[in-house]
Amino acid sequence: MVWLFLSVLLVVVVYLAIQFPAFRKALRVGLALLFIVIVAGAGWLYYTKLEDDKRTELSRHLIRPDEIVFTDAVLGQTYGSWQVKGNVTNRSAYELEGFAKDQGARLSCISDHCTTVGENEVSTYLSVPPNQMRAFEEFVHLRDMPQPKKWAWSYTVQELRGKVK
Repeated sequence: MVWLFLSVLLVVVVYLAIQFPAFRKALRVGLALLFIVIVAGAGWLYYTKLEDDKRTELSRHLIRPDEIVFTDAVLGQTYGSWQVKGNVTNRSAYELEGFAKDQGARLSCISDHCTTVGENEVSTYLSVPPNQMRAFEEFVHLRDMPQPKKWAWSYTVQELRGKVK
């Protein structure tokens, strides 16, 4: 149905362009203005994306890992799903906007050698002002885990995001 409408519209525009020179001129001006608007819009979108990328990259370097302290972090099962929760303290001069941690569950540890049975990266968006503490709680997707008997878990902070003003 839409194609039929567009086909009829195209035939009408071509007919008017052939019959009336003033319509041809208006059509050229209209197409030129449309082209200018499209180019300006694409340029604005490109500039906005570059600025957003710069802000994102800057936010990743505002807070050093030694300025963030995780306490009472535990990994456990809640209603059949794995969940990590704890507290995060921001000791930096910038507001913490979020962090990404790589969670790993390891079973059968013999001294320093453990068999890894599950890993997942968890991103948390959490606002923690400077020199304050907040609680966090996130679900971790650890699929096909064997029944835990003797196990340990660890995490690695992959990314910290500070708030760029």
